[in-house]
Amino acid sequence: MSLVIHWFSLTVPCLFIITNEATTILTQGGLKKIDFETVKINSNFVEEINVTDHDEKKFLNAIIAMIKNLNINLICEGIENKQQIDYLLQRGCTLGQGFYYSKAMPRNDILNYLSL
Repeated sequence: MSLVIHWFSLTVPCLFIITNEATTILTQGGLKKIDFETVKINSNFVEEINVTDHDEKKFLNAIIAMIKNLNINLICEGIENKQQIDYLLQRGCTLGQGFYYSKAMPRNDILNYLSL
């Protein structure tokens, strides 16, 4: 699968790195060349938190540390359990999304959910 990067026109520029091939961007100085405020980490990386082998988590830890060190906002997607939340919070990740919080829902349901 090739690396896919989507730019979205939000109030702040946001880069979404979609595949495990994100290392291409991270190792070729891409973070220095692109002016953005938020990076969203794909659920494939968050799933590694459930693995007991610490070597499997090293890449995620390195991404988190680098992004935090560059003072870039970080969102982790695919959070499905408390273990993942605790792991991410311990590393300074305070924004996340996933089925642990809510299943996907239509726009009107989201508005009702948020107004509670």
